[in-house]
Amino acid sequence: KDMTDATGAAPNRLRPTPKFGANPSPSSTTALNPTPAPSKVKAGTNFPDKPGRAMPTPSVSSAKSTPTPTPSPSPPVPSTNSPVIPVRSSPPLSTVTSSSTTQERSQGLSGTSNAASTNGSGAAGSPRSSGRPLPINMPIMGMAPRPASVAHPNTSNSINSIPSSSSSSSTSSTSSLLTSSSPSFLSKSPAELTPAEVNEMVKYLHKLESENADLKKRALQSPNVSLPISSKNEENKQKQDWGKVFNLATPRIGNHIQLNACAEGNLAPDNAGLLLFLQDLRGNSIRSIQLQRTLFTNEAFSLLADAIKFSSSLATADFGHNRFGDGSYIHILSQGIKDNRSLTTLSLEHCGLGDKALTSLSEGLMGHRTISVVNLAGNKFSVKGTPSLAKFIESTPSLTSIDLSYNQLQPDSFLPLSRVLPGLNTILLSHNSIGDAGIESFADGINELRQKTGSSPVRRLDLGSIGLTGQACGPLSSALLLPSCSLEWLDLSNNPLGPEGALALGSSLSKSNGGSLVALELAGVGWNGPTLQIFAQNLSVVKSLQRLVLWGNDLSLPEGPAAVTDLMHKLKSLASINLRGTNLTAEGFVQISSAAAEHPTLETLNMAAMWLGEGSLAQLAKSFSRSKSIRELDLSANPVPSSSAALGIGSILHANSSIVTLKLELSNYTDKPFAQLLAGIGNDRLKLLRKLDLSWNHLTVAGVRDLVSTLQEAPGLEWLSLEGNYLGAEAVKALAESLGNVPSINYLNLSHNNLRLEGASAISTLLLNKACGLKTLSLKKNFIKNDAAHAISLAIKMNNNLIDLCLSDNKIGNGGALDLAEALKLNTGLTIFAIDENPIGVNGLSALQEALTRNTRITCTLPPLQSSANVQVS
Repeated sequence: KDMTDATGAAPNRLRPTPKFGANPSPSSTTALNPTPAPSKVKAGTNFPDKPGRAMPTPSVSSAKSTPTPTPSPSPPVPSTNSPVIPVRSSPPLSTVTSSSTTQERSQGLSGTSNAASTNGSGAAGSPRSSGRPLPINMPIMGMAPRPASVAHPNTSNSINSIPSSSSSSSTSSTSSLLTSSSPSFLSKSPAELTPAEVNEMVKYLHKLESENADLKKRALQSPNVSLPISSKNEENKQKQDWGKVFNLATPRIGNHIQLNACAEGNLAPDNAGLLLFLQDLRGNSIRSIQLQRTLFTNEAFSLLADAIKFSSSLATADFGHNRFGDGSYIHILSQGIKDNRSLTTLSLEHCGLGDKALTSLSEGLMGHRTISVVNLAGNKFSVKGTPSLAKFIESTPSLTSIDLSYNQLQPDSFLPLSRVLPGLNTILLSHNSIGDAGIESFADGINELRQKTGSSPVRRLDLGSIGLTGQACGPLSSALLLPSCSLEWLDLSNNPLGPEGALALGSSLSKSNGGSLVALELAGVGWNGPTLQIFAQNLSVVKSLQRLVLWGNDLSLPEGPAAVTDLMHKLKSLASINLRGTNLTAEGFVQISSAAAEHPTLETLNMAAMWLGEGSLAQLAKSFSRSKSIRELDLSANPVPSSSAALGIGSILHANSSIVTLKLELSNYTDKPFAQLLAGIGNDRLKLLRKLDLSWNHLTVAGVRDLVSTLQEAPGLEWLSLEGNYLGAEAVKALAESLGNVPSINYLNLSHNNLRLEGASAISTLLLNKACGLKTLSLKKNFIKNDAAHAISLAIKMNNNLIDLCLSDNKIGNGGALDLAEALKLNTGLTIFAIDENPIGVNGLSALQEALTRNTRITCTLPPLQSSANVQVS
């Protein structure tokens, strides 16, 4: 749940984050930044935690599970041959931005568009909330004008509707199309067409397109382009056939094209629509393309490679999650990319690539002039393939970032890479079995490069879960943590570093005064209190480090809180510390809270999953009365046992005037303790609160009424999340009525709250209120059907303040989609609209596509058409 962004504006609503290749909002255009890392922390910012690895001791976890790599065999002796390592130059990494956790959206530490990275709190008990971090992010593209879409026939709200007949004013040539002289399939209904006739119709329409664009439009208005449904079995069959026609009718001019086949059906091998789409792609002005989970034929893939070869505008290509394996596809693709002179970002993650495919790809990309970011995560490479990859890295000076995480790399297969990777800016190697031998060779490569060039270009290095121990931690930290090095972000999480690693890290940081290191992640490294004390004692004053993650280490012994206190005193620029789930005792909690309150620069304190007692809360309130710098306090996943405990949490805010963000996610709040929380905060203090996260608690109508009565006393509240409380329509109605009087709230998350028609109507009334200041609204998974969608569409027509609306994972069908499409044509404010995971058929999708061609401001995420392609154009 994003609590803020770098500018302090309302973040995007909670929804599944588009992964690599997602098209962000055109209103926030930035340059491609695949390797975000911090350089300076602004007041009020927070540090995002990267989602990804499964962490120890979470109370509730939303992290996606990932198979653990096979244990590494005994490593070979490192080679003494050292290739010449090209040094990559790149602009400084971006400033660390403030965001918070999300259960369903990841983001990772990816500098993403609108997207949120997670903060130190994690989500639902895990600091890495939803899957491996995606370091490579699509550049944010501006919106290019698109040609008018095929006119959609007039239909009713029923999915069984039949389009109206053609206009009598059509030309004679157009009229002849539908006469008896026309092909016989034009007069048949969809149920009567065979797959062969469908392909014939597609080819016929494509021929008409080249002869007369108007004829194509008139043909697509014939009745057999709609999707009448008479039975479930017939529906499934027809959707497989008519998806081909729908592909052809899709607008293709824009900055981003996405054709994602649904997992269960994929694209049919004889999909003529896909072939025609790829033919039209050649010579187009598309800047990014995403074709995931697509069952390609050789013909289709050859067309794709040919289109890439001759494209002068394509910058980003994402073919992740396809079943390429070691076949001929990668060879065909690499030949197309080889002659391309515009591509900068390529993703082939989770494509089942092996050594043969890696060799073919590396040979094709070798020496490429523009490629800078390559994502090969989630494949399987061995010592037979990595030498060719090393040659590609060595011979391609434009390359700056590579993701090789989750590749089951062993020490022998990593050895050829260890001497060339140090020339890159961003290196992601998490979840491999590289071990100490591989990392020692990597450290030697860094030293060799520094001797030749005087510096090391590595800025972000992810070595989480690679089997690193304290033995190799010494050589690594000695090579990286030097004044001449550029390293800003180092992640060593989930490695058994032990006391030896604590000693090495502390000593190296002291010798270099931190160098340029800004963020250090040591989550789940198995340190206890005495081990952390070794690290703290060997650490002198460090001015550069701003973010420290100690999540999941056991600090229950007395040495643990003492070591954390010592670290706070030595880290003079510390802005964020994550102590979630560190098993602090009541005494330890009091000790750390006192040190945190006195720190002059600390802004974000994560003490989630601590199981705090009433005494600890009272002491925290006493300590925080002295704090002037802390702006964000995360006490999520601390179940409130009683009303008095809730009153104690409220007293923390009452005693402190600097905290503006309070997170109480997953805290088991019911109505009565929640009322005590509000009473403890007090009306005067509520006026200073800007962000309040009450997600995944147990509030009902009574709790919402208490909240409503206090909103009048919080005129500055900007961000409110009540996700997952299952409030129901009555509670949402009361909330909506109150929010009309609180124009400061610009972000509202009501996902997972069972709104249905009555609740959606109340939200519609709120949006029609001219005093409503909402910019971001999430209504995901609320059992919204066509009638409720109709109510929301009425508000969309009139409300031009809302810029981000999520209706994903509801029950909206063709009727609701048609209403929303009409509203989108008239709306001038929305830039992000999500309606994926809804059972919308061809008619509804076609209407939405037409609306998107008229309203080019909107980036829209549409659902897949069952076994056909999911077409996203923005």
